[in-house]
Amino acid sequence: MKIKKNTKTIFAFFLLLLLLLGSLQHTAFLVQAEDAVPEKKVLKVAFPYIKGVSETDEKGNHKGLVVDYLNEIAKYTNWDYEYITGESEELIANFMDGKYDLLGGTYYSEDLEGYLSYPDYNMASNRAVLFCRKDDLDLRTYDLSTLNGKTIGVYEKADEKIRRLQEFLNFNGVECKLKYYAQEDMVNATLYHHLENGEVDLLLGNDLEDIQDFRVIASFEAQPFVIFLRGILILQRNTMHCIFLNSAPLIFDTIPKN
Repeated sequence: MKIKKNTKTIFAFFLLLLLLLGSLQHTAFLVQAEDAVPEKKVLKVAFPYIKGVSETDEKGNHKGLVVDYLNEIAKYTNWDYEYITGESEELIANFMDGKYDLLGGTYYSEDLEGYLSYPDYNMASNRAVLFCRKDDLDLRTYDLSTLNGKTIGVYEKADEKIRRLQEFLNFNGVECKLKYYAQEDMVNATLYHHLENGEVDLLLGNDLEDIQDFRVIASFEAQPFVIFLRGILILQRNTMHCIFLNSAPLIFDTIPKN
């Protein structure tokens, strides 16, 4: 009977020991799991308005390609975002002063190359389009010579897009007059009404716009979109320099390499 009692005692001891070791391993696993979760960080994102890329609706909801990209990135980085809207020029200036962590949905521009480090890969690219009223049958997609002598409305600050337009016209031997519009000439962030009332024959836009009420006459390659990262912000302590979204790499060249 004494031997049987001792056997039960030893068995109970080893069972307790196994339970204790299991508890310690579980605790260690939880600690490692907590350590593996990146600390929550809120990044300030400069969010200039670009149709289809970075938009804010009437309820204050932010949407577009920039939001989609950043939400996907947040799955890997545990980031939250604070979006700051405003005029592009002011947002870019404040970004260069270090007031924001990210500058989203920015068009490529040669003028900014001396101030911003462009990434090797673009967030997205688009095509510029020339579109007219649907009832304007004088303009034909298959005959660009019908554009000769026509007036094209352009947004005055779209320097790179205007430069590419002029190259397109020159290459195709077309002569057009450009009519420049400012921000205050827009209604609902568009220049459509200037085309609708006959002030111009065509407008210069991009393929992300909802222009179902108009007719596209021609298109050509436009400048790409990029996201800039403030240089002093290290992405996941240098462990992630590239995130693949839909097989397209999004690279932040401004991340310190050491």
